[in-house]
Amino acid sequence: MKILPYLVLIFTVTTLLSLRGDSASEERPEPGKRLPEPSRFRFYVFAAWLILSVNNMFKISSHIGYDVMQHIKYIDFIVTEAALPLATDGWQMFQAPLYYLISAPLQGLLTPWFLPGTVVQMLRIIPILCGLLQIEIVYRASRLVFPQRKDLQYIAIITGSLLPMHIYICQVVGNEPLAGCLISLVILYCLKLIVVPQEEKQPRFFVLLGLFWGLSLLSKVTAVLLSPVLVLSILAHSRMVKLPHKYVISSVSIVFSVSLLTAGWYYFRNYLEFGSFFVGGWDPSRGFQWWQDPGYRTWSHLLSFDQSLVTPVFSGAIGFWDALYSTLWLDGFNSAESTFQRRPPWNIHFMTAGALLAVIPTLFILSSIWYGVRKQNPSRNAVILSIGTLALFIAVVLDLYIQLPIYSTAKSSYTLGLLPCYALLAAAGAEPFLGNRITRSITIAAFSCWVFAAYAAYFVMDAQHWIFYAYLWD
Repeated sequence: MKILPYLVLIFTVTTLLSLRGDSASEERPEPGKRLPEPSRFRFYVFAAWLILSVNNMFKISSHIGYDVMQHIKYIDFIVTEAALPLATDGWQMFQAPLYYLISAPLQGLLTPWFLPGTVVQMLRIIPILCGLLQIEIVYRASRLVFPQRKDLQYIAIITGSLLPMHIYICQVVGNEPLAGCLISLVILYCLKLIVVPQEEKQPRFFVLLGLFWGLSLLSKVTAVLLSPVLVLSILAHSRMVKLPHKYVISSVSIVFSVSLLTAGWYYFRNYLEFGSFFVGGWDPSRGFQWWQDPGYRTWSHLLSFDQSLVTPVFSGAIGFWDALYSTLWLDGFNSAESTFQRRPPWNIHFMTAGALLAVIPTLFILSSIWYGVRKQNPSRNAVILSIGTLALFIAVVLDLYIQLPIYSTAKSSYTLGLLPCYALLAAAGAEPFLGNRITRSITIAAFSCWVFAAYAAYFVMDAQHWIFYAYLWD
């Protein structure tokens, strides 16, 4: 209720401006005709996102973030030992090494001059830059998929930039933003293969695709899930351009060979040490026990969904879908901090309001499943790829959730690399709501309320101030 006046003001002003803009012409205006070019708009989004991130850098405690101190220990190991750790050397040492190899020189440079906590805060520059690069990738994907629709490009850019999962993950130290950035880049190249019109891609294209996939595998093992997406994208491309089967075989061979040369050494090392290419954090060979005793799963964990709309924070402990929703549209697990003293200093009222306001972009995404797939237009292939890739990742997370009954197993952050997919689906699903003058104005106004709340929720004003409010909220 405290933020309701702000939302009412945003909704009213946006509705009136939209109606006025439409009535300025007697004829129905072309969608998005009067909007500035998306190429320019993305720089405004860059500026807003960078202002938020720089503002937050030293206001968020160095202890905030999923396993942040364990990530720091990984970096410390590289700095002090001048070698890569084995999966058994620490809690997060099973992670692929690229992020830590990039962070180690920066930490070594900063350590002699700053206190340890300040060094951790300054290491956030790498996740922040990765977040900015993902916004650029989303922009390029939207321009590719919706070349004639500025309004849909706007929706895609804004959704991808201000998706709360994207914001709060990129504000703290961790390997997820780099992995997400590289996976997003692979998704962009897959889109280039299937979005019409098409022409035959040269071997150089597939070399770059294999390199980006290899780097993403070197950032996080999650990228291995892209293997069927890559093969199907190349197969679809060959059929669209009407090329022979040998083109498919050679292209797939190039992609997999380059990725193997890029990341294979790390996974082969795992095989020599542990007898397995992929060593997960829960792998018994590591000899580590999870901090939470294993629980159990019931059908309600898999089928229910409601608590994330009512009591979103830690609603993920109740069920799988609540976990995904609450960690996608807000920091549903409080960045893994449950204690009062170390809770993230987010604006709790805007953050929790985001659970209800996110119904609007969620409706867009669900709409794309029916409208975007059914409609024959240049964006159809991109929508199908986005839906399929997202479904694949969610299915794997569900499998892990069932096998490992720990409340925090299901997190949307595992799908951070699919940011272009979320953005494109939101834009494609918004299209049917933008046809009529009245529904367009109401849709834009409602979406603007979500945008405002998403940005305000994670713009830290003063850490101590918000801790006080968090206390009152409890």
